[in-house]
Amino acid sequence: KTMDVVAFKHSDPSQAYPISGTRVTSYVEFCVPIPEQGQIVAMEPIVQAENVAHVHHFVVKGLLTDVDNRCNGAHPDDIWAWAPGTTPIVYPSNVGMDIGTEGYAFIGIQIHYDNPERVVGLED
Repeated sequence: KTMDVVAFKHSDPSQAYPISGTRVTSYVEFCVPIPEQGQIVAMEPIVQAENVAHVHHFVVKGLLTDVDNRCNGAHPDDIWAWAPGTTPIVYPSNVGMDIGTEGYAFIGIQIHYDNPERVVGLED
């Protein structure tokens, strides 16, 4: 049996996030609804080359509900974390994590930015 594989890429240049130029450390959370049933079978980071020095780490969370469009639902599960040097995760061919109507309804991404030189004008 074959399956369609769809890459989920949360990237929209019109919604660039400004990295703080006044603070050394900042956090931002993105919350993405998952409207269709599917399975996560792999996770791999996409970090823009110009931001590698400023993306310290991120955490991916799975949520059944969301109360404020910031992925603050009850009991989020940390499902993956990335930091420099972390390798992508690929599940065995017979394993997947349910998302959508029969699994996590929202995927949250919390990103920690580090800007020790307080460079102004950075966007991710």
